[in-house]
Amino acid sequence: MALSLLNVTAAAISGCSFEESGGDGLYLGDTCNEDIVVRDSVFSGNYRQGMSVICCERLLVSGCTFTGTRGTNPQCGVDFEPDTARQRLVDVAFVNNTFSNNTGCQIAII
Repeated sequence: MALSLLNVTAAAISGCSFEESGGDGLYLGDTCNEDIVVRDSVFSGNYRQGMSVICCERLLVSGCTFTGTRGTNPQCGVDFEPDTARQRLVDVAFVNNTFSNNTGCQIAII
């Protein structure tokens, strides 16, 4: 992973490039994150996912580009994949993002 957030509260990520990581560009991990904003960032050529969202409350992703994900399945631009009942997705918004050329789907809910 290029960046993994685990149990983080009130973080803002802006104007970053997450490129060619050996896994996910950004992983919002299995311990829940809250009040996360990701703006104007590029997720390009990551091996598993551009972004994986496992557990997050109040997530805003805006003005980002997700492109060229390829390698290990599911190979999506973004995937939402809570694994247990305690992992939750609450108040998640994606606004004005671009998705292209990801080997799997552009957005997956697993």
